[in-house]
Amino acid sequence: MAYDFHVLYEELIILFNAVKARIHNNTQGLQAIRLDIIHPELAHKEYFGRPYIELFGKERLLSTPCFRTEEIREDLISLQLSPDIFTPISAEVREAVKQHLGVNAFVETGTDFREYKDRDTLVPKFDFSNVIL
Repeated sequence: MAYDFHVLYEELIILFNAVKARIHNNTQGLQAIRLDIIHPELAHKEYFGRPYIELFGKERLLSTPCFRTEEIREDLISLQLSPDIFTPISAEVREAVKQHLGVNAFVETGTDFREYKDRDTLVPKFDFSNVIL
């Protein structure tokens, strides 16, 4: 019996109590990530944990204009932007998601976090008190 990769991935996200995860196609380029500065370019499937649900609101996340939204559990919501990982995300869908959730929460296409260090961006308040450094 084949095991769906998305199901396995979601089980790992739940196991590790991740606050942010994503499934993306690496052939479309890698991007440096600093979630405390700004959210990177949107990927095929985005998982938002409690800090993002508090930031955007559950109803807003679940009403995002994209291929599919799903409440995995109370503190985890997924947004699927394209039908499958091999189908590129259209510019229209990317823009619609950014407009819906807040354009100052996401990088502009073709940029990364370094260009946003001194800008006013919309990011969650992360609790790092239990993180071992």
